[in-house]
Amino acid sequence: IFSAVKKQMEALEDNFRLQIKGVQQQNERSRDAAVERVNSKMSGLELMQPKTERRLAELGGNMRGLSDEMTSQIKRIDQMDSRLWEWRHKLDEEMRTKFGDMEKANNQLASS
Repeated sequence: IFSAVKKQMEALEDNFRLQIKGVQQQNERSRDAAVERVNSKMSGLELMQPKTERRLAELGGNMRGLSDEMTSQIKRIDQMDSRLWEWRHKLDEEMRTKFGDMEKANNQLASS
């Protein structure tokens, strides 16, 4: 009886070993497939990196160009605003002077 139980135990152990080995092989295949997918994605990303960096550099250059243009436009507008303020101030002074002269002439005509 003891030898029969021992044989059954050995058979069960062999069966478990085979099942464990099968599961380990399946896990290895799954892991290898997952690693292969990751490697494939990484290769794709590595191929895209120079293009992405080039595009990023282009966008950075465009941004600097737009910023320089905006700065130039702001300076022009500031200069135009200053000239407009000076012109208006000068016009106001001239108008005050002319109205003052007209008022004096009107007063002289009224008093004579």
